[in-house]
Amino acid sequence: MLLWAYQDLLPDALAKYWRQQLGEMAAQISAPRNWDVIIDELLRAAIPPSHPSVLILLETLEGIRHRAREESRSAFSLTKPRLLISAFTVALDQVAGARPDKSETVGEFARARVETASRRLNRQLGRAMDGSFRELHQTRIQIKRLRYLLEYFSPVLTKADRKRIRRLTALQGALGELNDVVVAASYISEFPTEPEHAPTQKLFLRWLSEEKKTRRHKAVIALRQLVRKMPEA
Repeated sequence: MLLWAYQDLLPDALAKYWRQQLGEMAAQISAPRNWDVIIDELLRAAIPPSHPSVLILLETLEGIRHRAREESRSAFSLTKPRLLISAFTVALDQVAGARPDKSETVGEFARARVETASRRLNRQLGRAMDGSFRELHQTRIQIKRLRYLLEYFSPVLTKADRKRIRRLTALQGALGELNDVVVAASYISEFPTEPEHAPTQKLFLRWLSEEKKTRRHKAVIALRQLVRKMPEA
């Protein structure tokens, strides 16, 4: 959030470097988190525990989750996230100290950042109206960026701005639920099908396919509701 809030103040090369560094760190925890959702939420919702071979599939997925967690821990031990964040804040302080005073208040800077992010989201909302997964995913990204700015700069923004956070959070939640099943379908379809759990795996994939349709429909409805309430940027 800190990088996204202040990246306009950073030299392009420095902003690009830290986006890459922090992005790689975030990617290291994505696989374990995705398997948590698949196993603890989606699989349990899709298939009853009494179904034949579900325990075999569950055991297989648990093994994959365990390996993903171990790989994440290993990667984190090499990158040392605390040291990385500390180095990032030092870089920000150095840049801030070197920049000339432009007589711009925090409130003015925040307003400019929010207006820019709002325009980007408004354009993306128009592209997402057809309900394509790609455009809905991009919309989720733009919503997160605007929401983070509104939350981070809320002390210097207006009450109307703070109210927008609730609407953005609702749509982000709907898009996040859709993203969960899209990612799950990709994960489950890519790992090998073994005879002992093939029927359950196929059933799970069918459930995910139907759930994608349901969640996409809900996401598009939430998107249209947001558009009606979205202020002009």
